[in-house]
Amino acid sequence: MSTFPPDVLPIEHTLRFLDRVLPQRSRVLEVGCGRGALAARLQARGLEVTALDVSPEAVAAARALGVHAVAGDFLEFVAEPFDAVLFSRSLHHIASLPRAVDRAHALLGPGGLVIAEEFAVERMDRQTARWFYELRSLLEAAGLLAPDSGESLAIGPLERWFAEHDENPLHAAEDMLVAIGSRFEVERAEDAPYLYRWVCDRIEAGDRGARVAQWVFELESLRVEENSLRAIGRRMVARRRA
Repeated sequence: MSTFPPDVLPIEHTLRFLDRVLPQRSRVLEVGCGRGALAARLQARGLEVTALDVSPEAVAAARALGVHAVAGDFLEFVAEPFDAVLFSRSLHHIASLPRAVDRAHALLGPGGLVIAEEFAVERMDRQTARWFYELRSLLEAAGLLAPDSGESLAIGPLERWFAEHDENPLHAAEDMLVAIGSRFEVERAEDAPYLYRWVCDRIEAGDRGARVAQWVFELESLRVEENSLRAIGRRMVARRRA
C-alpha cells in the first residue's frame, strides 16, 4: 500500500469510526465513493459494498480496485434495500437535504442505518482558523506542502475560511443533523478532527510526508480534546424506524 497520506491516514481514521457503527457482513451503499479507496477497504473487511459516484472517471478508478462501483446521481438511484447508506463527506454537497434523506430512507430496510461522516463548516472560529492557516504556511515554507496559489493573506483567517467555503450548496452540519432526524432516529452525533485532511491532500508523497501528516493529525486531535481547537469533523449515525 502506498505511504502517500491521502491513501492511508484519513481512510484509517474513517475505518476506526465505521468499525464501531457498521454491523459485520452489512450490505452498504457508499454515496460519493470517489476513486474507491474506502469502499475497497470495506470490501476487504467482508462487507458487501455498492459504491456510487457522479464521476465516471472516479467510478472507473474504483472498479480498477475491484469495487462494485456505479456512476449515477444519488437522488435518482434505485436498488434493493441496503443495511446502511454511508455518506462519506458527500451529503453537504447534495443540493436538497430533504430529498437526500428521503432517498436514503427509501434505500434502507427497517432498522437500516444512515451514516454521515461530514465536516461542520460553520463551526470554525478565529482561533482554530489562525492555527490552521499558520500551520499550513509553516509546512509550505518547509517545502513539505505544495503551495496553494489561490490563497490570500489580505483578509483575516476566519474571513478567509468562509471565503474559501462560500460554495452553494454547502450545508452546515447542524442542518444535516436536523434533516436526518426528521426521518430517522438519531443514535450518535459526535465531533472529530478534520483539518488534517487538507494537509494530507497536499503533503509530499513518501514516508516523510506520512510522518508529518500523522503528527498533524495527533496534534489536532490533542488540541480538540483539550478544547483549544474547534472540532470541524462531524459524524452522525441514525436508524430507520421499523
